[in-house]
Amino acid sequence: MKKPKTNQPLVSVVLPVYKSEEFLEACLQSLSEQTYKNLEIVAVVDYLGDNSLRILRKYKKTDKRLRIYSNLQRYGLASTLNRCLSLSKGQYIAFMDSQGLALKTRISKQLAYLLDNPKIAAVGTQIERLDESNKNVNRSEFPAFHEEIYKELIGGTSMKFESVMLDKARLPKDILRFKKGTIYPYLYIDVFMKIGQYSQLANLNQRLVRTREIIKQNKGVLNLRKQLHMAKILFDASTNYDYKPSVKALFSPILRGI
Repeated sequence: MKKPKTNQPLVSVVLPVYKSEEFLEACLQSLSEQTYKNLEIVAVVDYLGDNSLRILRKYKKTDKRLRIYSNLQRYGLASTLNRCLSLSKGQYIAFMDSQGLALKTRISKQLAYLLDNPKIAAVGTQIERLDESNKNVNRSEFPAFHEEIYKELIGGTSMKFESVMLDKARLPKDILRFKKGTIYPYLYIDVFMKIGQYSQLANLNQRLVRTREIIKQNKGVLNLRKQLHMAKILFDASTNYDYKPSVKALFSPILRGI
């Protein structure tokens, strides 16, 4: 592997790993094949009951940019993300789903966009959703610009957070902190609402990430929990910084059954 040019900024790919053994190797391969080379992959394993840690250790033999850590017990996504961030060395942070795939030019195109747009703190991409058999389910049509992205954040319909790259230097130091006890996707929504108060969000029009639609069990219980988390975050955002969501954002989780 060629060494990156010294003037290229370091990009830290944060990779929380939980029950991902079936798709993890493909995820790592997609990151290893990025056209942008000056990156580190910070993987924190939050579940030791499968082969994820073994797969990571095996893959590190072929890509030394991979840094591997594991939690002593199950701490949850928020704590795992916070640990990933605290271990990251780069100014630029790229979030990644350990069951997803990044197209080869994802990192290079997002970094180029951030370098060319100093008012943007975080940029996502369009995504292609796959089922567990790698068949295409659908493709996203996320809005491109801040105003529409921001007012639809609460519904989780305007940005795929695991497709985002951000520039830490454009944000207050304490803003990248995920709340423990908050479930997906609302732990991301909470942080990105705060980011949107200080800087702007954007989405590229290109599909540079593939994610998987995994069928969840106990969906009815999960729906209720998500609705409660949505209500709490909406109340906090409305109270603290006068957040005004679109009608579409408020009703989209109900219509989608999540």
